[in-house]
Amino acid sequence: MNHNTIALSQLDYPYFFIQCDGKGKLVRILKEDIAYVESALNYLVIHLQSGSYTTYLTISELEEILPSVRFIRVHKSFLINLEKIIGVEGNVLHLNNDARVALGPSYRKSFFERLEPMLVRSKRKG
Repeated sequence: MNHNTIALSQLDYPYFFIQCDGKGKLVRILKEDIAYVESALNYLVIHLQSGSYTTYLTISELEEILPSVRFIRVHKSFLINLEKIIGVEGNVLHLNNDARVALGPSYRKSFFERLEPMLVRSKRKG
């Protein structure tokens, strides 16, 4: 089995495993439980609804296996689960785990384009 076949099959699962706290420990992460992912030097911190895990991955590596319909990059150091947003105030995203994540200037346009279909606005003038 080549690497591409493995990568494609990872997309089908609702969870994945990461290595953390040394070589012998694997932790299962449910994709739907992820609130956001934060890049920290050579590591990633995966923030769940309750708790977080640190692993030796890049944000791009994780971005490849997370469904793009649900997850979006909002900053060079942050990837968020759109379903966990409870509000947007200026350049700060408020998530339902009480976290606040910065919206980077170069990601702002694509972020609001993704929100557009879910945005309800009045058609009245004024």
